[in-house]
Formats: sequence, structure tokens, C-alpha cells
Amino acid sequence: MAKVCPHGKRSLGRWMASYKKFGETSLEAKSTRPKTHPIETPIHIKERVVEIRKETKLCALKLIWRLKKEGIQIHERTIGKILKNESLVKKYRVKKIKYKYIKATLKPGELVEIDVKYVPGIIKKDRSITKEKIMYLSDIII
Repeated sequence: MAKVCPHGKRSLGRWMASYKKFGETSLEAKSTRPKTHPIETPIHIKERVVEIRKETKLCALKLIWRLKKEGIQIHERTIGKILKNESLVKKYRVKKIKYKYIKATLKPGELVEIDVKYVPGIIKKDRSITKEKIMYLSDIII
């Protein structure tokens, strides 16, 4: 079965074990999303952060100081996420730079590319290439 099926052997093993234990209904796709968030920020804290932000337009760090005076402990990044979810952050626009490329005009024969390759043992086991050999090889190639 593992050779024919496009899925991995481990997946097939899990599916077989689940089928044997719970039947056909266990093979239906289920969400892997958590059902609860035990450490989620309480709603009253989120509302307070949004309220202070709308009143004062303070940044996340200054919001922490204000909330500490009220006895609320919260992390700076959590405040940032709350503000982002509520669309209370600035949207920065970056200007795209457009480049204008100028194509150089070339005449035939003006630009020549020569590749050099080290080939051991092809020319009578002589690894050095002399000027005469290059001229000979270029005559053959052309």
C-alpha cells in the first residue's frame, strides 16, 4: 500500500491505527486549531489598551507605563499585536524605486567571451596550453 499511495508511510500507519480504533468517522479531516487559549489576554485589558490608545495616541512602550500605574502587567509586543489587530498602527508607504536600464549598443565582434577549461590528458597528456595550441584550437572551432 505504501508503494502505491502518494502519502508517507507514517501517515498511512496513523490512519490505519485510527481506523482500527474508531472506525470510518476517524478518517474525516479535523481542524488542528486549538479549541481554547488558556493564556489569552483578557478582553477587559484589550479594551483598556484600545481606549487609552484612542485617547492619547501613545506608543506601546508608553502604554505599558500607563497600564502599570493602573496595576495591569502586559508585554510590549502583546500591546503591539492588539493595536495591529484593531488597525490602530500607522501604515508606512515605501516609494518604489524604478530603475531605467540603458542597453549598450555593440558592433559585431566588439564583445567576445572566452571560456577556459582545464582538461587533463586530452592533448597527448600535455596539461599546458601554449599560444600555438590556442591558435590551432581557435582555427578548428571557427
